[in-house]
Amino acid sequence: MKPLRFFIIGTTALILFCFTGPATAEPQKKQAASRSAQVPRLTAAQKKLLEKRKMLVEKTRASRDGLQALLEGYEEKLASESADYAMTEIMYGLDLVSQSKLDQSKRELMNTRLAIQQAQQWIAEDDVALSLAEDRFANSPSGRRQHRIAFIRYNGFADWSLADAGEIAKFFLEHFDRALPVSAMGQSPTHDRMGLDHRDAMDVAVSPDSQEGRALMVYLRRAGIPFIAFRNKMRGWATGAHIHIGTPSLRHEQVKRSPASSASVQKSAGRG
Repeated sequence: MKPLRFFIIGTTALILFCFTGPATAEPQKKQAASRSAQVPRLTAAQKKLLEKRKMLVEKTRASRDGLQALLEGYEEKLASESADYAMTEIMYGLDLVSQSKLDQSKRELMNTRLAIQQAQQWIAEDDVALSLAEDRFANSPSGRRQHRIAFIRYNGFADWSLADAGEIAKFFLEHFDRALPVSAMGQSPTHDRMGLDHRDAMDVAVSPDSQEGRALMVYLRRAGIPFIAFRNKMRGWATGAHIHIGTPSLRHEQVKRSPASSASVQKSAGRG
């Protein structure tokens, strides 16, 4: 009886599998087909365009890397020439070198400084191009959601401080016909709670992915002003999307504000 019982059980299981297997597989196939139908297929022209964009981005990144290496070389040269010029000045004061020697040393120093400024400008232009390229890829014709970094950081080369904030506000007002939405000017209670030294920086409550945010970042890059653009909330660093203008805030256990910096404190509008 046992062989017959096993035969019946096995046959029943096989029949159930045959009937239920296709029934469960069919909805899965439909779901997969539905998902594939939602993602539009690229035409040959669109694929070619995307390939060209990727190639341009790679070339721009390579250009920026080369400029960064060039800039580092110029900075080393500047340090050496600055020391040479200081020594030449001392020797000139002791009548050990001629005026022409001093002038030549000064010219070399100035030329290197100009070369550094030019390299920094080219790097800023490449940064702008890469930022715009990222936006184009995010809106690519494939319809697929692109992965995007949480924040954008630009170190800049300008010696910027809160005293220069008026120029940024003027640019924003002229281009968007509204006041610059400053959420924190200098240190704020929010930054105190987060343990960040924000005394010489300001936060602007615009998303870096908005039209205003992109235009503001282009302006800051061209002016060489350092910034960090946060796309979302970042625990311990940002309470929401905004653009931090100025050097990065240093972290410490408790911010001790001086009387001078306390005068510049404004209430935070909920932005880090």
